[in-house]
Amino acid sequence: MTLRARLAAFIAVTVGVSVAVVAFAAYTFAATAAWDEVDESLLGRGAGFGGVGPGTVEEFRESERPGRSGPGTDILAIIDDVIREDAVAQFVDVMGGTITIGQSSVTLPVSSRDIEIAQAGGDALLRTETIDGVRYRMITRPLTRGVALQVARDVTATDQL
Repeated sequence: MTLRARLAAFIAVTVGVSVAVVAFAAYTFAATAAWDEVDESLLGRGAGFGGVGPGTVEEFRESERPGRSGPGTDILAIIDDVIREDAVAQFVDVMGGTITIGQSSVTLPVSSRDIEIAQAGGDALLRTETIDGVRYRMITRPLTRGVALQVARDVTATDQL
């Protein structure tokens, strides 16, 4: 092989490797940005609602009755903040009882850590769960004494990046 041929092969391989590295970096950046957007969206939902409303799921149910006013009226503000077309949400109490917010037929899983958050408060828990074969990114955050809020987004589109 002549020097010219070897030099051309070296340049072709170098350019090919450079293109592959840049493509991989761009893909990694785009995927990370998409996951960050999902996480930021979840972290923002319900963030301003600490210490509002009644303290148990039963009290939340009671406060939802027509004509009722009082501590549970803040629930409407929570629902307006949390419910969007891209999310599934529910309240969780210290016994693991739930109330689904909105019209979703998806029930989010309740772990012992979720119940602990409802009991004692603390930091929000962000995780990925698979429900009926669909992956969701999910946050559980303390809402008020005895109640936590769970919000989840389907990440099928994000996974396809």
